[in-house]
Amino acid sequence: MGSMNRALFLTLFFAAACGPERIAPEPEQTPAVEPPPAMTTVDPLTGFPCDVRQVLQANCASCHAGVQYVVHFTTREDLKNAGHTVPHLGEEIAVRMRPGATKPMPPYGMPQQPTLAERQLIDGWVQSGMPAGACGPLTKD
Repeated sequence: MGSMNRALFLTLFFAAACGPERIAPEPEQTPAVEPPPAMTTVDPLTGFPCDVRQVLQANCASCHAGVQYVVHFTTREDLKNAGHTVPHLGEEIAVRMRPGATKPMPPYGMPQQPTLAERQLIDGWVQSGMPAGACGPLTKD
């Protein structure tokens, strides 16, 4: 058998052996679940830790993610004081979220108030240097 015939024979042999009747069906794939738009992931070196973002989104974003009459912040970098007139904004927020704060945030009377555990989470995050995470900026929603 010549080399050309051998190549043709091997091609036909493998084609027949791997034909559609011999291919095992692919297992059903579960579609990937994408995070909701507010929880899009970002560079883990610049975003919020997701648990921190969740607390800030629920308790702070309605006033601070787009309204002009209060200090605006939506990103971790904003809280690290990039372009703000309030020095150490992240530290200020942690202090104002503590129980019994003089100027509490959110203000008393607001319908959404963080739990003690949520306040402690933000305080701990700030005290540990506000490390980055994989969740994106706050949104006005």
